[in-house]
Amino acid sequence: GGVALLDVSSATPRLLDRLERFGVDRVRAVAVGGGLVASGEGSSGVRFLRVTAEGKFEELSRLSGLAGEVTDLLLEGEGQTLRAILAADRAGVLIVDLSDPAHPRLQ
Repeated sequence: GGVALLDVSSATPRLLDRLERFGVDRVRAVAVGGGLVASGEGSSGVRFLRVTAEGKFEELSRLSGLAGEVTDLLLEGEGQTLRAILAADRAGVLIVDLSDPAHPRLQ
């Protein structure tokens, strides 16, 4: 299991990177948008990454200490309007301002 980054530009896909190298052991949800990848990691919160020109994941930030497990998420908007919408079992729906992805803020 886990989350992998693949190059599918040819007939034979090539593995570029895996989220497991960040010590991720459980991914509940993944979303891609606005130039970011978000990884919902249950009770560990959510991790925000980008993909480098070299085809590697680069961690920008993590948001943890949420009330409940992140079970689903989506990214919407771009730039200054980018935000994550998280479903967390005990906390309900949470909105995260990602206008600065290195410093996510709960709204």
